[in-house]
This record gives sequence, C-alpha cells and structure tokens, in this order.
Amino acid sequence: MEENRVIGERYVYKRSLGKGGNGSVFLCEDRKLQKEWAVKELSVPGKELMVLKTISCNLFPRIVDVIYEQKKVYLIMDYIEGITLKEKMNRQKLTEKEVLPWAVEIAKALHYLHQMTPQLLYMDCKPENIMLTPNGEIRLVDLGSVYVCQSDTKQRISGTKFFSPIEQQNSSRTNGTPDVRNDIYAFGMTLYYLLTGKKKEYRRKGRLCVRDENPVVSYGMSTIIARCTEREPKKRYQTVDEVLYQLTHIREADKQQKRKNILWKMVSLMGKTVCALMCLVLAKNYSIRQDVTFLTGSIIFGGVLLLFCRKQKCTVYEVKHDLFCGAGKRILIYLFLGIGIMQLMSFSVRAKESSHQKDILHVILYDSDGRKLLLQRGTVWKLSEDIILSVPLEELEEAEGEITVSYMNKNSGEIKKYVFSCCKK
Repeated sequence: MEENRVIGERYVYKRSLGKGGNGSVFLCEDRKLQKEWAVKELSVPGKELMVLKTISCNLFPRIVDVIYEQKKVYLIMDYIEGITLKEKMNRQKLTEKEVLPWAVEIAKALHYLHQMTPQLLYMDCKPENIMLTPNGEIRLVDLGSVYVCQSDTKQRISGTKFFSPIEQQNSSRTNGTPDVRNDIYAFGMTLYYLLTGKKKEYRRKGRLCVRDENPVVSYGMSTIIARCTEREPKKRYQTVDEVLYQLTHIREADKQQKRKNILWKMVSLMGKTVCALMCLVLAKNYSIRQDVTFLTGSIIFGGVLLLFCRKQKCTVYEVKHDLFCGAGKRILIYLFLGIGIMQLMSFSVRAKESSHQKDILHVILYDSDGRKLLLQRGTVWKLSEDIILSVPLEELEEAEGEITVSYMNKNSGEIKKYVFSCCKK
C-alpha cells in the first residue's frame, strides 16, 4: 500500500507490519482519535472476520471497525506494541523461568477458543504469532488459520510444518478432521522451540527430549512437552485443561519425576552389579576350562549385555545407540576385568615342562587341573609359557616354596629339583 493513503477517509497508512496467514498487516493512524491501529487487508471476507467479531478476550487483538473498500475488507484492530516471541528468542537465550508464565497465558488463550460455541481451533500456534508487550503480557495474533468445528462449510486446513502435527500436515491426503489435540501439539512444539532454539526434533523412543538439548529444563516441563508432542493423538493431553493443570503444578511433577529417576538409578545400579557378578562367574569358568569355544560364548554373552544396556543418544526422529558408551562401556570393562581377576587367583601349581640354556630356565607352569597359569614379571602378567626365569640356578637351590622345577644337566645327566615360592594373588 502506498504511503499517505487513507482508508475509509479516516485511517492514514504509516508503515507495514508484515504479512499474516490471510493478508497483509500495516499500521495506520486514526485521524479522529489520533490513535494508532493495526489494519489487516483481506481480499475477501473470510472466517477471520467472523471469529474476531465473536472474540472478547484480552489475549487476542480486539476488532474496532470494518471497512469495505475497492472490493477489499480492512479489519481495524488494536495495535499491539512489543515484539514476537521469535524476536525475543533471537535476542537472548530464554530460560524456563521466563517461558513458564508465557506458557500459562498461551494455554489460557487456546482454552478460550476451545470453549467457544462453535468451537474454534487456533491451528497455527508458533512464536511468530505470539506477541510480548512491553508489560510482559502475551497476545495471540493472526487468526487467519482458525478452524471452525462443526461447520458445514468446507475449510482449508493450514499450519506451519515444524509446529503442526503429522495428521494436520497430511490432512489433504487423509481427509482428517482436526481437534483440540492439534493445538496441544503445536503448543508443545512452541515451548520446545523457545527452550532449545532449534527446529529439529530430538526424540527418545518416539518422545521429544527437550533435556537432551537443554539439560537445565526441569523434569516437569520436559514431561509436559513430551506429552503434548506425542505423535499419536490419543497419547497427548486430550484437553488444554489438563495442560493448564500440569503447568500450574509443575513443581510437584518435577519432584515426582526426580523420585522416579532416583528409583530407576538404584534399579540400574543393582542390574549392573548383577551383570558384573555374572561376568565374574563366566571368567571363573573360563579359567577352569581354558576352552576357546567357551570364551567365544562368553564374549557373545557380553555383546548381548551391551545391546540391552547401551546408552541411547537422540537424533532427528530416530534413536541411535552407542555401544561403547555409558552402561555398555562399564559392562564391557566388567567382563574383561572379571576374566583377568579370575585368571590371577591363587591355585596350587607344579612344573610340568622345563628347558634350559646355560643358567636360564624356560618354565611352563600348570595347576592341579592342568590349567596354564599367569605369572607376574614386574607389573606385567603373562602366560607361564612366556615367562623366562633368568634367576641363577644356585639361587633357586636356596629357595623354598610351592613350585618345583625339574632340571636335567645334559652334560652330566644329573637331575636336580628346585623349589621356590610363588606369590599368591
């Protein structure tokens, strides 16, 4: 619209305020009242005109006049000073403390529409359509996407892709009828966007995980957002009254969720302890059997434990599992640690084979069950067949202990037995 144009011989155009879902919005000055109004230009009279005429709630702009001019309709409405929540979010990172009272007011506005006769659905709840006044009050603007329930007139179902549920986006293909749960979903996505600043859905087992993107968000708020944004409508809150109740009792919900988390951590700790003990039992059996097949089975069992105890990491629309992170990593450590500990446990031992080269003995040690043992050389543990005892023979002759090494001098044919001690672990 050109500057200095006058609408209805009264409202003088000043500047554009943007475009709404059903027309352009601009600022005009009232010549008579010397007051500024927001004017919305509609090509054809639509349901927005009817809706605004019936609404009498301070959470929405008030319509004060209607001008029919040049085959167009101009709605003269309250000019709401302030910024949108999208602009507010772009200026600074929002906290839950700021967002919570806004959420309550937005829910009240939606509740007002849902209680009207006929029932109205907002259908386009998003930060761009929510104004924040200088006094910190909330106003919902742009009612161009409103859906009138129980209407015989065919209506176009619209909305914004990220904020509207799947059934609303696919309405043209499914011929579905929207209900209040559409607004509840968009309300939850609006809160998610305000608290994370991201238009990506991070879900865990199908539920939106706001705390994965913003860990300081309370459990109560996270639960409300997750319930509002369930993909299946029947799993969401069924009315905005339920949402309002949860928002006004969010502290109680937060405490209850924390208690559940503590209980879950205790159960998880007990489960990990049981897994660790099972790993030790498997390790002991392996130490006894020294069987490759059994070792392979133990590793497979450990792999199964990893699959069930893995840590979940959220990605867009799906859940990706990191096998070597969190609980899975710890159980893997338990498995190998158990094998190591059981291998180092004390057994009665004897020398079964030995060879010599000058004063060096290469000894393979076995226990009474025929298992090869681990011996320590410094801080390194190796299989006994890899241990070279480079101790002078005369020192072995003076030693005492549990291990007997038979040594035959090839030159003289004399057989000597040496007894020395082995530290028990």
